[in-house]
Amino acid sequence: MRLGLCSVLILLIAGCASTPTTPSTNQGETTSPSAAETTSIPEAKRSTPSAPTTTGTVEIDVSDVNGRSLPSRLELQSPIDFRKTAFEIEPGLQAIQPGVGDYYAYVYVYDEGVPVMVHAQELTVKEGDTSYVLVNLLEGASGKLTVHDYDLDNDLAIDKVELIVGTDPEDPRSIPGHRPIIFDQRVFSNEDKWYKGELHAVSTYGGGEETVAELVARAEKAGLDFLAITDLNTMEAYYDPGFKSDSVVLIPALAWGTKEQGIGLIYGPATEPSMPTTREAAQAECIRIQSQGGVFAIGHPCFSAAPWRWGLGYVNAVQVWNGPWRAAPPLHLSDLSEAEKVREGGKLKRSIAAAAAVSDKTQAAAAAAKRKNVSVSANDQAALFWDYELGRGSVSSPIAGGMIDKRSKPMGAPVTWVKAPNKSLEGILHGLRTGRTFVSSEIGGVEIDFRADALVDNKMDVGVGGAVPLRIEVAFHVTVFNAQGAKVQLLRDGYPVLTQVVDSNRFSFASPQQTEYQSSYRVRVIRQPDNPNKGYGPVEVLALSAPIYSDDIASELLLTGPVDIDKTWIRLDSEFTKEDPRVSGN
Repeated sequence: MRLGLCSVLILLIAGCASTPTTPSTNQGETTSPSAAETTSIPEAKRSTPSAPTTTGTVEIDVSDVNGRSLPSRLELQSPIDFRKTAFEIEPGLQAIQPGVGDYYAYVYVYDEGVPVMVHAQELTVKEGDTSYVLVNLLEGASGKLTVHDYDLDNDLAIDKVELIVGTDPEDPRSIPGHRPIIFDQRVFSNEDKWYKGELHAVSTYGGGEETVAELVARAEKAGLDFLAITDLNTMEAYYDPGFKSDSVVLIPALAWGTKEQGIGLIYGPATEPSMPTTREAAQAECIRIQSQGGVFAIGHPCFSAAPWRWGLGYVNAVQVWNGPWRAAPPLHLSDLSEAEKVREGGKLKRSIAAAAAVSDKTQAAAAAAKRKNVSVSANDQAALFWDYELGRGSVSSPIAGGMIDKRSKPMGAPVTWVKAPNKSLEGILHGLRTGRTFVSSEIGGVEIDFRADALVDNKMDVGVGGAVPLRIEVAFHVTVFNAQGAKVQLLRDGYPVLTQVVDSNRFSFASPQQTEYQSSYRVRVIRQPDNPNKGYGPVEVLALSAPIYSDDIASELLLTGPVDIDKTWIRLDSEFTKEDPRVSGN
């Protein structure tokens, strides 16, 4: 274990117990643990306490042993209600005026733009008095190692602080100042197969019409295998007595974010997430959730009232489908700021802007042809946003959700299917993390089986979420169910390379492909809308799959050392090598 020593100059002795967390906020702002998601566009309704009538002074200075002052972040957490207040601290001695009282103080410095906890102490703020947080940091000062190198478990709290506070420096589920989430360990079925569920339901804690127990009962009645209740910026649903089921896997979850910056969806966090403040803190939350084995997804990125503006990297999934496919109006470039519309080489740089531009182009084309506006839907744009992110190197899976905040909204329409090693919380999270998903319009709707035979030897090597090598022939095998009369497409980087008319309820085809550069292949099933004049977009999407990636696997192998490529064999293994009973007829 790597442990550095640092000199910490404080007037109050460091050392606090592991404590729970609740929402942290923008500089100097404090929020309560609960918030609400509105029926159309999520927007937190925070119960914000009035400004303290009495304040004290805290002086803070964070520097390294070389005498260099560092920009930092200070979080003050109440030991009574665990509410947090966050302050961004400029380099040099700074003074802030929080309310009087006792706090746990957590200090972060920025490593590659991400805040990493480097100090913790107890702090008392008194009226008319000054308290101090003075940190002199050894870790990262040499330049040979960064601050993050002293964080063994990648939970963004260095090992020394965890040892002082009493959390486990080898377990990312044990973090100073973060309340743990206790997982349900039950396994409902040991069968390795596809499971279906609803990933975006809203309870009364988030402004929805139904209680937690009512949502769970609906999921059980619908025959779903898993359910996530995603109230905005609160996990009160997880603590509700109605959060229990003997047949449905209940995923601890929340919608996370703001109307201004966009909404993320967090599934299976091992500790309560800190609430949204800055982009840097948001990226840290994304990293921490994944270190714990959870899933960080982008929610409905192209909803015009809450477009995705966080710009985070390394997300696990994108909600490409929210509600009926053609129902939500599109995002326009005019909905975005000038900074978001920056161009590079004449092209819009950010995926959200590129997706928004499509609606403007379709409207312009329709006007030029004197046709009725056939603009795309927000879900069409979400799929495009996802394609653009995949093209930029993202490895992420598609998910769907109904934003079920009313009893009138059907649950599981759209529905997310996850290939999991078993029916359990860990199993479903594993399938989501590894990209083994497809989404469909409803329970009992179109299903997709998508695999690749990398050597064209009639052996399935990988399925969705997997990768095949470049510069060899690969046969992509597609089977769709319950799609008679629709069209099935094999897409490469979002563009169709093959379209087939489905003439039976179990329809299969194979398509040989050879790629010379990194690409993503996925499957989409579409049909003409019943009423083209109602809704947005020219087609109705019935289902779409996660990608199979083509990647330079040989190049990755060469990085490990000298290899005679002529004498080297690469064996491809995945959970998809076993035949799907739906395809084989077993």
